[in-house]
Amino acid sequence: MHNLHPSRFACYYGLNRLDRLAEYDLVIVQAELYTAADLKGLQERGTLPFGYLSLSEVADTETTAPWALREAKTGAVVRNPRWQTVLVDCRTPAWQRFVLDEQIPRLVAHGIYGLFLDTVDVDPRFAETWPGVAQLLRRIRWEHPELALLTNRGFSILDAVAETVDGVVFESFSTCYDEAGYAAWTGTDLQWTEQAAVRLQAVMGTRPILALDYAPPDDQPLRLYAERRARAYGFIPFVSVGHLDTLP
Repeated sequence: MHNLHPSRFACYYGLNRLDRLAEYDLVIVQAELYTAADLKGLQERGTLPFGYLSLSEVADTETTAPWALREAKTGAVVRNPRWQTVLVDCRTPAWQRFVLDEQIPRLVAHGIYGLFLDTVDVDPRFAETWPGVAQLLRRIRWEHPELALLTNRGFSILDAVAETVDGVVFESFSTCYDEAGYAAWTGTDLQWTEQAAVRLQAVMGTRPILALDYAPPDDQPLRLYAERRARAYGFIPFVSVGHLDTLP
């Protein structure tokens, strides 16, 4: 396990901005957009770069891949139209080996310090695949102990997350973003995030919890609300736009 103690973090999927990224202790990036010299240079300046890796969704072009998740009754490939992705059955041995032997080494070659593992939570309609996600998470830790691990949420397999990772990113802790725009959680949605926060605090102990929230650049009240609420729970806040392609 790795001892992470960031006081500031950023999640940025845009290009360049290395000098700005160096202002943070920890950054989540699309590692393929940078050279190994770029990311190693960040580490030399005291910034830990984490490369994005999706565990249970892939680009919609991979509909014929052997690991594509299919509806039990119809055999149709399961898609996520919002992000134009195909769901993956993480129980598939070929997918697990592809992640471990090809995807992760490719990211390591770009100079990352750790991995940010996204799409750890799979739609409850396909809960039978959750053990496969948990198994893959444990295998990543076992086969790549040199890498620090962050997961995005992970409430559906929280036991595996708790025993495996060095920190958790709680995306959309206080605010959300979709086609309709930006908004703060209210009502039962807000209550759910409160309950989830307490669960995370209980299992993560002193390991960091990073709150990733969304707000328009010109909506200072919404940004401040998200930052203050995160700090009230002891979380480290970062607020950005929906596509995570700008730095505040």
